[in-house]
Amino acid sequence: MKTINVEGLPEPIARSLEVMVQAVREEISNAVKPRDRVKLSMKKGNVIGPLTREEIYRDVGRTGFVG
Repeated sequence: MKTINVEGLPEPIARSLEVMVQAVREEISNAVKPRDRVKLSMKKGNVIGPLTREEIYRDVGRTGFVG
């Protein structure tokens, strides 16, 4: 659909619809843009065994679990 017929509507309402459609277009175009990649920190070390989620997030004070 390329056009919407606003014939018969008062001018202020037709303009409001135009503004609303433009805002939706901008919102959609912003949502589609790819986000910047996040650079993760790395520390040197050796693997000594499996880790639980609690152990991984212990130093930041959260478990990572929801619920």
